[in-house]
Parts: sequence; structure tokens; C-alpha cells
Amino acid sequence: MTTIAIQLRRQIQNLVRILLGKEKSEGLRNRFVRGATGIFGLNVAMNGMIFVISLILARLLGSAGFGAYTYALSWILVLGIPAGLGMSGLLIRNVSAYQTQSAWGLMSGIIRWANRVTLFGSLGIGLLSVVILWVLGKHLDQQMLAALWLALLLLPLTAMLRIRRAIMQGLQHLVLGQLPEMLIQPLLSIILIGFAYIVTKGSMTAPWAMGINVMATVVALLISMTLFRKTVPRAVGEASPIYETKAWLGSSLFMLSVGGLHIINSRTDILMLGAIRGPEAAGIYHVANRGSELIMFILMPIYEVLSPTIANLYVRRDFDKLERIVTRSIRIILLLSLPIVVGLLIFGYWFLSLFGTNFTQGQASMTILIVGKLISIAMGPVVLLLTMTGNERYAAIGVGIGAALNVILNAFFIPLWGIEGAALATTGSIILWNSILAIWVYKRLGIHATVLGRINLRNKI
Repeated sequence: MTTIAIQLRRQIQNLVRILLGKEKSEGLRNRFVRGATGIFGLNVAMNGMIFVISLILARLLGSAGFGAYTYALSWILVLGIPAGLGMSGLLIRNVSAYQTQSAWGLMSGIIRWANRVTLFGSLGIGLLSVVILWVLGKHLDQQMLAALWLALLLLPLTAMLRIRRAIMQGLQHLVLGQLPEMLIQPLLSIILIGFAYIVTKGSMTAPWAMGINVMATVVALLISMTLFRKTVPRAVGEASPIYETKAWLGSSLFMLSVGGLHIINSRTDILMLGAIRGPEAAGIYHVANRGSELIMFILMPIYEVLSPTIANLYVRRDFDKLERIVTRSIRIILLLSLPIVVGLLIFGYWFLSLFGTNFTQGQASMTILIVGKLISIAMGPVVLLLTMTGNERYAAIGVGIGAALNVILNAFFIPLWGIEGAALATTGSIILWNSILAIWVYKRLGIHATVLGRINLRNKI
């Protein structure tokens, strides 16, 4: 076994040992390992299926049709920000803390409150969007307009699906919570795409693709509701709900700002490309961005485990253990991500050509975006650390600065350099806001969140 492999194994063993604390129970250890393995497996499966879906739709719809589809989805992601009202992060943090404290009344209260607020919020945003789309629809491409009409149905469906995922994540049911959204929904989408291909005899359009997305999401939500009822502790249902509406609302608004600005950061480039250069440029860039995101599938499962763990350790004020977990997690993520990065850099042209020859124009953009995402990984889970420890306002300010810079740079770079300009703008904003938040994590929590960690940790790792 190589030295790198030995070191990686030791890093993972240390991380597992820390996450388990002083518990020696093999049952506890096995549950953690199964959970981490399950999340990783779900992420691999989801990314694989999303790749297949993107590949099939890009081939069937063409660059313009695929661009209309992704453009509509990008708007739904942006509209989902106010619709979700920042509830996901709030629920993960508070449900985890309430479980640690056995505060079942508060848990019952926040679950009821979050469901009501999210449902009415998403429906309200959806109705407002209907009015705006009705007024402005005549100025849009008809295929894009039809896709947008259907995509609006996803607002309440996705919002309610993610509420249940967040609650189950806070309760440490990580795999079950993500199963409907990460496995059922994309798997059903592939099956329905195949059925639609037969029905339409290969002449699919963006509205057809969006309708398939909506149907798959409905099924995923129904399954999520069933799993949710089975995983919530019985004590929550028996307890009288206690409401801390003022505190929850204040935190959720900052969480909303963080999540919203983060989505804006990730979608500004596509939306502005679609507006300035048209749907074809947006479609090409979307595929390039999707390729760069392949390096993140190692990060996501570990971050899913870290979210409730950070909240739990913060309640216990165990900052030393928290810092060790963060440092080792980031080093493991980087080591496991490097082969993917090398593969994308070497075979990037071939990868993009799978979607069609037009999409190879995104190779330079994909390389630029990969650099930005690597830097983001190396800076550590700065957003998680701030939002899971009650410092969400600092996260909102930092991400907000990055979002403002992203809009300005995209407005300047896209007319000059097209899709490469969008990639440069996004990467620049990523570097800025991650650097700001890493500084604030140290000032607020005394934690070195980056891959470098503390210098004195070297002898311990």
C-alpha cells in the first residue's frame, strides 16, 4: 500500500473516531459507517443519474432546447429562495440541538411552524410569479415560456420536500432523508424520459422535459412524507408544541439570505448568459458547470454528516474537537477529489463532446470553474460553521458581498468573453466570499477552517 493510501486511511479512521467521541460501542460505530457510506453512495448514484439525464436531454432537445430547460430550472432555484424562507438550515441546526437537549415540545413547534410558513410562502411566490409571467410572457421564446409555466409547479413541491429532508437530517436519519430527492426523483425521471421518448417518437421539447421533472418530484414528495412520519420520534407527536417564533423567524431570515445569495451566486452566470447571449450559450455553460461540479460529489456527503455534528458540538462548546473534524474532513475531500480533477482536465473535451459537438465550446469555462471549486473546498465549510453556530448574519454578509461582485463581474465579462467571462466572474466571487468567511469563522469561533488548519495540528495528523 502506498504512503498516500496509508495516510488517507489513517485520516478517515481518525475522523470516524472523533465523530464517535469516546463511545466504544461497535453498534454506534457501525451505524456511523453505514450512514456515511449510504450518503456517499446516494451522491454517487445521484450524480451519475443527473449526468445521464443531462446527456439524454442535451441530445434530444439540442443546445437551444436544453438551454430553455436549464434556464427555466435556474429561475425556479432562484424563486425557491424566498419560497423556502431559509428553513432547511434552521431546521437542521435546531432539530439537532433539540434532540440533544430532549426538547420535544420545541421540536414539535418548529416542525409545525416550518411546514405552515413554507407552504404559504411557496404558494405566495408561485402566484406572484404567475402574474409576472402572464404580463411578460409575450416577450419570451415560446418553448422557454411553456417550460417556465410548468416549472412553477415545482416551487411548493420542492420546498415541502426539502423541509422533510432537513428535519430527518437534523434527526441523524441522513440516508432516509435524502433518499426521495437524490435517488427516487432522478431514477423516476430517467424512466419517464424513456417513456416520453417512445410517445413523442424522439421529438421531445423543453416543456415535455419539465413536465417529467414535475411528475417525478410529486412521487418523491409522497415517499418523503411517508418516511418522515416513520422517523420522527414518538415523543415529538405526544409533546405540546412550544413556539419561539420570534427567534426562529430572525434566524430563518438570515438563513434565507445565506441560502438565497448562495443560489444567486451559483445561478447568476447562467441567468445573465441567457439574457445577454441567449439560451444556447446558457445550455453550453450549464454543461460545463455540471462537469466542474463532479469534483463536489466527494464534498457533499461529508458536509451532510458535518451539518448536525457541528450544531451538536457547538451546543456542547467542544471547539477543539470541532476544529479537528473540519481540518481532517477537508483534507480527505481534497485527496479524494484530485483524481476527478485530473481526469476532467485531461479528458474534458471528450466529456463535453458526449453532450454534442456544440458543448465542447465550454472546455475553457469548465477548467476555470474547476479552479474556483477547488479553492472553495480548500477554504473549508465556512458557511456551515457560521450557520450551524448561530452566526448566520456573518455568513449572509460575506456571501452577499460575493453575490454583488458576481453580478458586476458577469455584467462586465459576459459581453467581452461570453461563457469564459461568466466562468471568470463566478470564480472571482467564489474566492472573495470564501476568504471573507474563513476570516470571520476564526474571529467568531476561534477555528481554523481551511485545509491548512493550525500549524500545531501537523504532528497530530
